[in-house]
Amino acid sequence: MNTNSLNNSLAKVIDLYSQGKLEIALKKAQELRKSQPKNIELLNIIGQLANSLHLPKLSFEAYMTAISYQPNQAELHYNIGLLLQQLGQLTEAMKAFQNSVKLKPDFWDARLGIANLWQEMKKYELAVNQYQSLIEENPSDPNVYFNFACIFLARKKEHKTAKKLLSKAIELKPNFIEAYLNLGKVYENLDDFEKAIESYKKALVINSKDVSALVGIGYCQNKLGNVDNAISIYYQALTIDAMNADACYNLGYALRSQNRIEEAIDNYERVLTNAPQSAHLYRALGEVKIYMGHETEITVMHELLASSEMTDAQSCEINFALAKVYSDLGDFGNSFTYLTSGNRLKKDLASYDFSIDEQHFDLISKFSENTKKHSRFKFTDSKSPVPIFIVGMPRSGST
Repeated sequence: MNTNSLNNSLAKVIDLYSQGKLEIALKKAQELRKSQPKNIELLNIIGQLANSLHLPKLSFEAYMTAISYQPNQAELHYNIGLLLQQLGQLTEAMKAFQNSVKLKPDFWDARLGIANLWQEMKKYELAVNQYQSLIEENPSDPNVYFNFACIFLARKKEHKTAKKLLSKAIELKPNFIEAYLNLGKVYENLDDFEKAIESYKKALVINSKDVSALVGIGYCQNKLGNVDNAISIYYQALTIDAMNADACYNLGYALRSQNRIEEAIDNYERVLTNAPQSAHLYRALGEVKIYMGHETEITVMHELLASSEMTDAQSCEINFALAKVYSDLGDFGNSFTYLTSGNRLKKDLASYDFSIDEQHFDLISKFSENTKKHSRFKFTDSKSPVPIFIVGMPRSGST
């Protein structure tokens, strides 16, 4: 095949890819590979197409074959890093990103990928240092501020920092819909539901069919006590995406608050029939359904739990759901086994930062010492049995 013919064939594959005709594009690319087995551009395209079609083995094979022919191409290492990250192989993904930067030190996407990966690995100090370094070098990239903000979204006491970073991302990129959605989450966590709704509505201006924005508005309306309005918005979201698990999950809780239990169960079961990996729906369903032992979702939950594709967060929800199943069936041994597994996963997943509470209690201690110095009362080392308050400790108000 001459150069012009090859370029035309590659252009057709890329055109099909850009049109969203992924399966046809992959088929054409695989056919072309038979005559061009060492073409790096083609192998890279196959890797990207296979990844988009959730064919990780084919994607990995294509990228690794390309690297074997051209090991010094930074983009190939970066792409395989993205694939490994999606597969949850974070240590190997980090090596791939670092190899990419080693080959091409100014490879911005790979450097941002390293920061994002440190964050996903919960090595927040390393992530913060990387983000700050990127901002110092290029303070005009909205994606850096957006991803940096995600660290503080996970830390409940640092939402104001997240708000500042997201606002900067939006300033740099006014149509940054994901930033508006996350800003809505920040306001939710600050219990400022009116502001959250404003942010979600701005996302809808960019895309009127964004289901996440509608679900966010519904959640805020529900928290504001406008349950009928929330239910209406959730149903609106489900007309856009009938199988959206988050819309179904929130709708179920809103319906349950109005004692519309059967309607909630119907919605949970309808979505689970078509989206069986929506783990949090099994737990929500179990909260309102009494199991008899013959239900098909019990088998599905066991199969999901045995699957290597389940994340820890999904496995956590399934364990809690199965604990409820076996409690209903009177098999308390199995129920406690699943409950224990769920609790262990929940503990591992918790983003609890001891240092934040440590700082909080240090402030209480300093305040107490200051109060002691300026108090009109005399402090002694009395051994009186009269009870005292331990300031700041849980339940101190009812001691």
